[in-house]
Amino acid sequence: HTRLQGDWSSDVCSSDLRALLEKYPNSQFRNEVMFRVAENSFSNKKWERAKSDYRRLLEIESADNFQDKIIYKMAWIDYIQGKYSKAIEGFVKILDLSSEFEDKRTLLDTEAQEYLAICFYESSGSKGSASVIKLRTFAEAHANKPYFRQVYLFLGDLLANNLSFRSAAAAYKGAL
Repeated sequence: HTRLQGDWSSDVCSSDLRALLEKYPNSQFRNEVMFRVAENSFSNKKWERAKSDYRRLLEIESADNFQDKIIYKMAWIDYIQGKYSKAIEGFVKILDLSSEFEDKRTLLDTEAQEYLAICFYESSGSKGSASVIKLRTFAEAHANKPYFRQVYLFLGDLLANNLSFRSAAAAYKGAL
């Protein structure tokens, strides 16, 4: 117990948490511990292990309260690894989930919209017009859901900050 009070990012902590899961697989704290194990892997940049840990928790029906955080973290890992198409799918899934449940809107929505814009920008080789076209094509294929308006605005800001003013104007126009 005292080792768990120390450094949460250590491999020792991860081993201790995994041991607790093995010893008490039906504990009322199982989902929380499983999430902490995945978070530990994420913090230590063990991306594939973190994804595996998150995926395992997603498969548990009683872990619904972690679903949005898990999907977000998995999308973030894809983003970090430069897997922009997969990251985009994950961030859209977050936004679709919160659209279904108005009361579940969180800070994750804003971050997912922001990272969607970044993914479109970076996956286009930081080319302004290409990123706007990619976003427009993607949004149209996904019924131009309302949350895309904010993605266009974030992309416009990103493009303007990178002095790509024509493309920024096109992105802002997409938000209208």
